[in-house]
Amino acid sequence: MTSRIHGTVRFANLYLVCSLCGTRTRGVRDSGVLDPCNHDASVRSLCPSWGPIDGCQCAQVLGRVDPETPLDVQEQP
Repeated sequence: MTSRIHGTVRFANLYLVCSLCGTRTRGVRDSGVLDPCNHDASVRSLCPSWGPIDGCQCAQVLGRVDPETPLDVQEQP
């Protein structure tokens, strides 16, 4: 009997979307497809000033260019 564990590598940048369908992506599965849209595609960022240390810096760097708040960080009611 053989079993296989599937994994997903999560992206730190919460502003990434699939370049094909525009769905927000949380990471890439070990099969090479994006989670959750299952496309084998590249990603693009909705936040042009995102950095791994400070996160989104749109307001500070670009003025009032506030990207849509990612679903993962929105406050729950």
